[in-house]
Amino acid sequence: MKNIYIYISLLFILTCAKEDSQAPNTPPTQIVKQYTLTASAGDGGSVSGGGTFASGTQVSLTATPTSGYSFSGWSNGSTSNPVTLSITSNTSITANFLLIPIYNIQLNAEEGGSVTGSGEYQEGSQLTITAIPDDGYEFSGWSDGNSELNRTIEVVDDLSLTASFTELITYFTLTFDSQDGGSVSSTGGEYNEGTEITVTATPENGFIFTGWSNGLTEQTITITADQNIDLIAQFELLK
Repeated sequence: MKNIYIYISLLFILTCAKEDSQAPNTPPTQIVKQYTLTASAGDGGSVSGGGTFASGTQVSLTATPTSGYSFSGWSNGSTSNPVTLSITSNTSITANFLLIPIYNIQLNAEEGGSVTGSGEYQEGSQLTITAIPDDGYEFSGWSDGNSELNRTIEVVDDLSLTASFTELITYFTLTFDSQDGGSVSSTGGEYNEGTEITVTATPENGFIFTGWSNGLTEQTITITADQNIDLIAQFELLK
């Protein structure tokens, strides 16, 4: 009987000690469990968040890729960034990152112009390329059929493009006329730049040729079409 009394007394003391160790005056049913959230990052980035939280806490984690990398997802399968977790147990999660591919954009120009935009760029970059025609030329198109002088392309792979240019044809108007007393072999017209035109002034009977309105005195002259020209053959009556 004495042994039973001692056993009951010890059991009462241990029970009281356990309740005191949890929290003073806290009923066991109201104790909130604490859990640890361990957040880590794979190569190419970092994670903010993690720690110890009360059960049921909503915790937000953010993955931040370093330059040259992109976020690819969490080890629990989620691709949300940031991601929110409900803490109900000790949890570990890892953010994963991928190296962004680099592609080579090679731009070439045919005779008559130049291009800008060649280089190496990360996948997904928005790149503006420009074709620049030289004087006397106009841009005629890219080798992929696009005809925009300035265009924006998304970098998704290695790419080679060539810009084509067309020489501009310039026209000049040459006009030849005569005063009374003679005529000219050509009245002129429109000619491509650089074209040479030969014209002769012929006096009528009783007249002599005295020169052209530009000061030339040869009856037959050759004019190069490099500007608009208006010439008059001049004649005088013989005395």
